[in-house]
Amino acid sequence: MRVINLASGSKGNCSVIQTQVGTIMLDCGLNIKDLLQRLSQANIAPESVDAIVITHEHNDHIKGLERFSKKYGAGVWANAEAWPMIDKVIMVAPQKKRVFYDKPFMVGGVKITPFPVSHDSVNCQGFSFEYKNAKFSYATDLGFVSGENLSHLLGSKLIFIESNHDEQMLKDNPNYPIYLKARIKSSKGHLSNTQCAEAVVYLAKNGTRYFALSHLSENNNTPELAFSVVANALENEGFRLEKDAFIRLTYQHKIGNNFNLKED
Repeated sequence: MRVINLASGSKGNCSVIQTQVGTIMLDCGLNIKDLLQRLSQANIAPESVDAIVITHEHNDHIKGLERFSKKYGAGVWANAEAWPMIDKVIMVAPQKKRVFYDKPFMVGGVKITPFPVSHDSVNCQGFSFEYKNAKFSYATDLGFVSGENLSHLLGSKLIFIESNHDEQMLKDNPNYPIYLKARIKSSKGHLSNTQCAEAVVYLAKNGTRYFALSHLSENNNTPELAFSVVANALENEGFRLEKDAFIRLTYQHKIGNNFNLKED
């Protein structure tokens, strides 16, 4: 199973999961020009995308969905509660719409398990993708990590997990009004570096080795700061970086690492 992030952040989100039997796009939040450029950089043909799976209806997750699905024909999977909100802002052809509920579903031999995460949208979802013995999980856009979320993430070889903001940087940011700061910090907002680190330590103790810190704020965080908070938390628990646990980053303006997960 190959996993690669094409963009992560408030200006657009998109990742791709590839197996021997197909290609799945997770969110489609880039404009079509940037999306096609980054697919090319990742050596992924746009017409090879079999399905697009949507986490929620916010613009940074569906910006390119209408044009991409129309041009390349991929079916679009979204939660039953999210579709009415998506339909208000973009048009997806009825024959391309697919609906999932609160149960696992199959796309091209990949078992996809959705799970709700706490965010100020209509039924925002995290996902686990399983193909043979490889499991990749994705959890961004959430205000806190619940016990249920952790249970779904367990057993993953790789996890994309939100590390959105540094609490002090957010507090001191003069350009963010009080209401916006409150939204970000709320239980339906975004994970701080510290919250992310706590979840990563728990998951590392339970066997996950690879983590990609995701959805970093460009205004209230830095890649170096996010990395150091998570790295220090792991090292304080006795983990050796690059031996016991591996931390990577996703980016807003360029593609991320190419992960190849062993399937057997």
